[in-house]
Amino acid sequence: MAPALVQKLERLGLSTHAEVQGYVPIDGGLLELYRSAHAFLHVSMTEGVPQVLFEAFASGVPVVATAVGGVAAAAAGAALLVEPDDARAAADALRRIANGPQLRDQLIGEGLARASQHTLEAEIARVVAFIASHGAEGPPVPTAAAVPHRSGGSAASAPSSPARRPTG
Repeated sequence: MAPALVQKLERLGLSTHAEVQGYVPIDGGLLELYRSAHAFLHVSMTEGVPQVLFEAFASGVPVVATAVGGVAAAAAGAALLVEPDDARAAADALRRIANGPQLRDQLIGEGLARASQHTLEAEIARVVAFIASHGAEGPPVPTAAAVPHRSGGSAASAPSSPARRPTG
């Protein structure tokens, strides 16, 4: 994929304006790359909640991302969101950041605030609060009978008693 991208950048006359890095480990200069970037573009057709968004937010980089999967909920207000498969919208969003110092500062501030809500300590506190709110038994576990089958009915082999948690 990288060679095709490099060729496309060359055909468009943009090869001097972009670097195709490939995988960069966190201890191999990743944080320096984030901090030296003018903006971070995350393009995906399907996604959960990508850790790279929080890494970019924490590094003080304005973000443009495609609004797929969990990205919109994770980044709304802290990033400019664009539709997948809309390269023009992504380019326009990057242009807005480059030409709008107030927008850039706003996105950086919102991104830093969002990153501070997702530190290891903050996530641990959320898990502890969740566990505490459900007592020693934990949240209810649905039975297989309650899980819809692909055909819309209940699973044929549903047990008659609730699922049990392993002990020990």
